[in-house]
Amino acid sequence: MAISILWIDGFDEIAGTDQKYSASERSASQSSGPNAAYNYGRSLRVQNYWVAPVLSGAPFTVLFSAFDVILYNNYDVTQLQFEFWDAAASAVQCYLRTALNQTTLGYDLQLYRGATLLYTWTGVLQHGIWQHVSLRCLVNPVAGSVTLAVNGVDKGTFTGNTQNTANTRLDRFRLNMTANNERVNVDNWIIATGLAADPLLPVARVYGALTPNANVAVQWTPSSGQNWQTVNSIPPNDSTYNSTSVSGNRDAFSHAAPDSVGDTVLAVRANARAYADAGDQIQNLVRVSSTDYYGASKSPTTSYFSYGHIWQNNPATSLPWTPSEAINAGFGYRRV
Repeated sequence: MAISILWIDGFDEIAGTDQKYSASERSASQSSGPNAAYNYGRSLRVQNYWVAPVLSGAPFTVLFSAFDVILYNNYDVTQLQFEFWDAAASAVQCYLRTALNQTTLGYDLQLYRGATLLYTWTGVLQHGIWQHVSLRCLVNPVAGSVTLAVNGVDKGTFTGNTQNTANTRLDRFRLNMTANNERVNVDNWIIATGLAADPLLPVARVYGALTPNANVAVQWTPSSGQNWQTVNSIPPNDSTYNSTSVSGNRDAFSHAAPDSVGDTVLAVRANARAYADAGDQIQNLVRVSSTDYYGASKSPTTSYFSYGHIWQNNPATSLPWTPSEAINAGFGYRRV
């Protein structure tokens, strides 16, 4: 499979988007709360703003995005948009927006390029229940396409011109509530790139609340208690922390297993919330069979922020993670 996972967020370990999304990745801070898909963790409440993580490796010509969404009550929520974004032009290539269907009392998804309506998926979403949306967009002025699946069921494909700017590129996927509306929540968000022939991202759960439950190998100094205890709060408690001035020092932890894991693990992401003096760097790590594997170096600012790294394959085998491997892997961080 040519798909490469670019972003994963279950919104479980944060209280708001400003803890994980920089100012350029959100139009304003938005909160997460306990109403979540599958009754696990937390979800993001999208209200009057957009969220769009910077994607490593951009630009692309194909982007995938999948997430769970719940729309409350029967009213016209045409303000909610799912946007494929061209960063060079600072403009949307094409986007889907929700519209109340008076006949089905559900919601249509309408595909637009600029002000031009390209396609309508009729009555594909309902109100008041969690539903899984999976999208694939190929940007092209002639042979572009957008494919939609809901709850794992293919709803069809638009083919034609999906390019609204002068550029054949996609840099980000944006969740955008264009008017004040607090009645939409999003969970289990995955963004990927690949080929237009690759299958859509499947229905998936993001287990983002797997906090440390024991030290495995620690070298940083805790503010109090044990290292794992200072960094296991949800939402984060910045008054407890671990610190070090020694390059190469790392902390590795174990975690409790989630309630259930399916037969396929798409990827593993390790997160660390950190701040640093000027010039300091950290790396996320996963620990497999007593060996630590490090992600790309990150440069924390002087304010707390969440930094993460995605391992799509088990670094010990270079093969996709098995459920038992992912559950038994440790995680942590290292000062570079």
